Amino acid sequence: MRTVDIVTPNETEAAILAGLPPGTLTPQQAVVIGRKLQAMGATTVVVKLGSQGCVIVAQDRPILLPAPKVNAMDTTAAGDVFGAGLGVALSEGLDLPCP
Repeated sequence: MRTVDIVTPNETEAAILAGLPPGTLTPQQAVVIGRKLQAMGATTVVVKLGSQGCVIVAQDRPILLPAPKVNAMDTTAAGDVFGAGLGVALSEGLDLPCP
């Protein structure tokens, strides 16, 4: 992970990458795991927490971004859409909201 600038695991993937059992995470647990992934070399970690939103662990202070309230009919590929949206935003010069 030493060559990764931004990693965007979901909560299950994040736990596994950190050597923990998979499961639902609280935002506070996601921050702890995000710091572990940073220690492994990732500059910025965005842990996707489903309906809770996501936690961005970048510099000094992590940020919880709440998920928009929607009536989801199917969440298949939601993480893929998140990644695509993030990639497009970054390619257009937008920045992650980091303090």
